[in-house]
Amino acid sequence: MADPMPDADETPSGDGLRRELNLFGAVSMIVGIVIGSGIFLGVNRVAAGAGSPWLIALAWVLGGALTLMGALTYAELGVIFPRAGGAYVFIRESIGRFPAFLLGWTTFTVNLAGSAAALAVVFAAQLNVLKPGGFGPIWPDHPDWSIKATAACLILLVAIINYFGLRLGGNVQKGFTVLKGGLMVFLAVAALAYTGPQAVAPMGAAAADRVTEHGFDFAGFFGLAMVAVFFAYDGWTNVATVGSEIKDPARNLPRAMLFGVLGVLVLYLSVSFGYLHVLGFDGFANSQRTVASDAAHVLFGNLGQGLVAAVILVSVLGSLNGITISGPRFYYAMARDGLFPRLFGEVNRHHVPAHSIWGQAGLAILFLLFLDFDQLTGSIVFVSFFFYALAAVGLLVLRRTRPDLPRPYKVPGYPVVPILYIVGSVSFSLYQLYLAVTDFAHAGYLLASVAIVAAGVPVYLYYRRRGAAVDKA
Repeated sequence: MADPMPDADETPSGDGLRRELNLFGAVSMIVGIVIGSGIFLGVNRVAAGAGSPWLIALAWVLGGALTLMGALTYAELGVIFPRAGGAYVFIRESIGRFPAFLLGWTTFTVNLAGSAAALAVVFAAQLNVLKPGGFGPIWPDHPDWSIKATAACLILLVAIINYFGLRLGGNVQKGFTVLKGGLMVFLAVAALAYTGPQAVAPMGAAAADRVTEHGFDFAGFFGLAMVAVFFAYDGWTNVATVGSEIKDPARNLPRAMLFGVLGVLVLYLSVSFGYLHVLGFDGFANSQRTVASDAAHVLFGNLGQGLVAAVILVSVLGSLNGITISGPRFYYAMARDGLFPRLFGEVNRHHVPAHSIWGQAGLAILFLLFLDFDQLTGSIVFVSFFFYALAAVGLLVLRRTRPDLPRPYKVPGYPVVPILYIVGSVSFSLYQLYLAVTDFAHAGYLLASVAIVAAGVPVYLYYRRRGAAVDKA
């Protein structure tokens, strides 16, 4: 008896992967990756840089608007090329293989592997908060290594989950996103409804206003706030890497981009206004722990710190799982082009690029065990936003050079929307360059970014020569 025909949405997409991610799964990828630990651990930098409640709101809205422009731009590229690899494929098809390889190279060597390592360390460090006195280190005489060992186990656990297929990994992602979103909404509502003695009007005149005292200094105060905002929104591009695994990508990818980015913007604004309402501007901007912990302590007493720790744990797990889904699809696409180890281009019986998953997990563990990766992952953002802009440039190129490509979705407001996104992303990279010129520490980060990209040049040349030799043979 013949096997029954599989569901059309679950048949192989043409590159060995299966279309198993629905609209909610794609939205969960965006929300899950973007909302990591930043909104809890570093959000006070937005307030300190913006200088006033109104500018905090403006910073989140501007960052969200620019991110949405990029998302709408990437959505058109994604429906043209619904394949594994995302921006790697977009740049390869529009500009060329060499810049596409450099994007994939930096993504593998630092960006996502380093981010995975950093998230795992945050998770391990937050575990102690949930139990009075902490869980205790695995190695009492070496607490730092105890945290690293816990983080390494977490990376392996998430890799194992995703080894068994996108359906399992996607369902885990959905669960984390629902839990994370619910906890954040609860925290925001509780904060906005607070009527205790410390409550203040979030946008009221009682808040400190550095703009009144110092004038509007974009390159100084507001520029630093926008850096923190762009960090907080980073990660939304990764959903495009699973384009060949999204059901009905022509409909679901643009919707996922729109709903995902708007959902993150609403959550960020709600939580930030809640913090302001409970703590006031000075308490928000000058928090010595985390803003979320300070606000939760006012709301719930000693239980508040445990609540925030739980929210951070769920957020970090969702972000780490999303990175473990998306990152390996970059390397999978590169390997299938002959520009990465051949094993990375193979799928297992669960229709996932297993070797790519293990490769990213292994590199992340090496980072957290042997390197001070925090500065390294921060430095690569300079390069990341340049590549984000380059992919958007690719859309402009494709509209001119390949106008006959099927486009079931077109970015609204073309060409203004992609051009504004390109200008915004390049401006962010140039601001990072400005910081490097004016601050020796940032100069070191910039040099690290350039060195990482430059190291990819001989690797590309090696694979190109090897590919040419194979063709001749």
